[in-house]
Amino acid sequence: MRIQEDAWIIADTHFNHYNMIEYRQRPFFTVGDMNDALVYNWNSVVRKNDQVIFLGDFSLGNDDETQKITKWLNGRISMIMGDHDQSRSITWWKNCGFETVIDHPVLYNHIYILSHEPENWVANSNMSILNIHGHTHKTYNKVQGHPYFNVSAEATNYAPIQLGSIMDSFLS
Repeated sequence: MRIQEDAWIIADTHFNHYNMIEYRQRPFFTVGDMNDALVYNWNSVVRKNDQVIFLGDFSLGNDDETQKITKWLNGRISMIMGDHDQSRSITWWKNCGFETVIDHPVLYNHIYILSHEPENWVANSNMSILNIHGHTHKTYNKVQGHPYFNVSAEATNYAPIQLGSIMDSFLS
């Protein structure tokens, strides 16, 4: 997968997953409200041909529901699979509209690890590495002095953010 610095990035949308509203205190009343807000927020920043890197846990919907959502979303979406995505095959996700689907972390530009779950070894590394991840759902996304940056939907105000802005924060 070729990644552009101006790509957008997000994780853990959990489309069609009603329990996420309660589990993570998401500010929505129904799964339809949540889906609509996530699509609206996504399309408010991502243009049709922008690259989007999705870091796992996209949807718990069936084939039709998931395909419908991917058709509504702007961008050329690539996925690094999360734990909730692994029950379906790479081919299934590609048939839903994802451009590229990978089932393991990706090293980008020699210092960024893109993964669904935080990579535990990064904290103990003596290397200057930033692990951009989802999964934890905690509403933090620190950079300075921390080797992790959380892009779970809750941590990004339910909208993708630009990879370049994360990189700038890490390098400054």
